Amino acid sequence: MNNENDFISPSETLKHFDYTDAEKQEILSRIIHIESIGHAFDPLAGFIYPVLADGKLDYDNFILAEEIHPENGISDKDYALLELHGI
Repeated sequence: MNNENDFISPSETLKHFDYTDAEKQEILSRIIHIESIGHAFDPLAGFIYPVLADGKLDYDNFILAEEIHPENGISDKDYALLELHGI
């Protein structure tokens, strides 16, 4: 950005919102795995992250927990877990 009227590029925007390694470790310490849909739930933030094949979280493609509904393929047990956390 050269002046206050310039917009940042999409790649700069993504970089701005990247998690630090410390933040990623903090998230990992509190996630709850949602096996039925292959995701992990962060109860503090209310985000649900896809879990990649190597077991790492896909921090760039999270969704809000409120976006998950029983018709999304989540098991009754996992959905009850989300409801337990106020979703």
